[in-house]
Amino acid sequence: IEYYICTTPGANCQCSKKKTDMYGCGGPPGCWTTSKEQCLKHQDRWLPDTQGHEVEIGRDGRVYYKCTIPGANCQCTKAKTDEPNCGGPPGCWKHESREKCVSSDDRWLPDEQAATTTTPTTKAATTTTPTTKA
Repeated sequence: IEYYICTTPGANCQCSKKKTDMYGCGGPPGCWTTSKEQCLKHQDRWLPDTQGHEVEIGRDGRVYYKCTIPGANCQCTKAKTDEPNCGGPPGCWKHESREKCVSSDDRWLPDEQAATTTTPTTKAATTTTPTTKA
């Protein structure tokens, strides 16, 4: 399941990218503030478990949580981590081999670290500005 990056301050619920594109959900990024019960009733994603974690753009252009686990060498995308696969944020761990890591469409962190390019980082929204679903 893919999601837009939620940039709505205080949002705690989000529609999938597909649902947002098909039905609106207030338009991209498809996130808003509601109760957990209402969010899950509509089969949407409850965000508090992912907020507060830094994210970064990988060399491949995909979004990842910033890995904070020492010695980790493999990482799922933010979208895959939010499904919730990969053990939740930050979605990185020590894998036995590069081949097995990348064969699951995950990124091999030593490849990222070998690149000397600077990647932008942002802090996920943690403010509580009220927003409503359109």
